Amino acid sequence: MGTYQIKDLEELSGIKAHTIRVWEQRYKIIQPKRTATNIRYYNDEDVRLLLNVAYLCKHRYRISKISQMSYEEMVDNIMAISKRGETIEHRVNEMTVAMLEFDVDKFEHLITDCINQMGFENGMLQIVIPFLKKIGVLWLTKAINPANEHYVSNIIRKKIVVATDSIAEDYHAESKKFLLFLPEHELHEITLLFANYLAKSRNHQTVYLGQNVPYTDLKTVVEKTNPDFLVTSMTTHPSADHALGYIQLLGSEFPDKKIFVSGQRVVSVYLPMPANVRRLDDFADLIEILEA
Repeated sequence: MGTYQIKDLEELSGIKAHTIRVWEQRYKIIQPKRTATNIRYYNDEDVRLLLNVAYLCKHRYRISKISQMSYEEMVDNIMAISKRGETIEHRVNEMTVAMLEFDVDKFEHLITDCINQMGFENGMLQIVIPFLKKIGVLWLTKAINPANEHYVSNIIRKKIVVATDSIAEDYHAESKKFLLFLPEHELHEITLLFANYLAKSRNHQTVYLGQNVPYTDLKTVVEKTNPDFLVTSMTTHPSADHALGYIQLLGSEFPDKKIFVSGQRVVSVYLPMPANVRRLDDFADLIEILEA
C-alpha cells in the first residue's frame, strides 16, 4: 500500500492542500494517519476517496452534501454522471487509482473496456492520452514513482503494438513516408508508437526507429530510406538547455524534410523553430497533417 503526503494528494486530485485540510477539519472527509514520529500521511484508500470527492465537486455537488454520503453513495452518483456521458474524467481517475495500487488486472480491464466501447483510436485519444498526460505531470512532481509509470506504460504499449500490427497496408499514390524516432537517451515511447499507428492507419508508410536513436544512426537511416517527414518527441531528452540546439541541428541537417516535434521539452516552453520544423501541440495536429 502506498503512502502519500498532502502535496501528493494535491497533485493527484487537483484540490489545493489548504482546501483538503479544511475538508478534514470541517467535514471529516478523510483523516490523515500518523507515523510513530507524528508525521501525517495518507494511503491508497484516501487517494481513491479524494479523487471521487474531487470528481463530484467538479460536477457541482456541494462538499457539505458529499460529506454526508457513504462511499457506496458516492460511487452511485459518479455512475449516474457517467451515464449522462460525462465519463472521461472518471475513467482517468479509475486508471490512476489502479496504477497507484499496482492493480494490473483492474488496469488491464479498464483500458480494454475503454477500447471496446469507444474503438481503439477514440479510446486512446479521449481516455488513454489524457491519462498519460496526467501521470506525466505526476511523475515530474514526484507524486508517483517510476515503477507506477513503467508498468502501465508496458500495458498500453502492448495495446498499441497489437493494434498497429492488425493494420492492413494499402499504400497509394498519395501515401507518404514517415520516419519516427526518439533522440538519444529518450525512452518515453508511447506517444511515438501511437503516432506510428495513426500514420499507418491512414495508409502512410512508416520507418519506426523507436527509442534512444544516436544522431549518426539517424542520419544514416534518413539517407537510406529518404522519408518525406521526420517525427520525434522530446520528454526528458535532450535536456532543457540543449533542446533548441537539437531542433536547430535537425532543421539544418535535413533542410529538404518537414520535421514534426512534440513532447514536454517543446510544448511547455517557447522555442523558435527553423522554417522546416513544426511543433505538434497534440494529436489533432498530427491527424490533420496525415489526412491533408
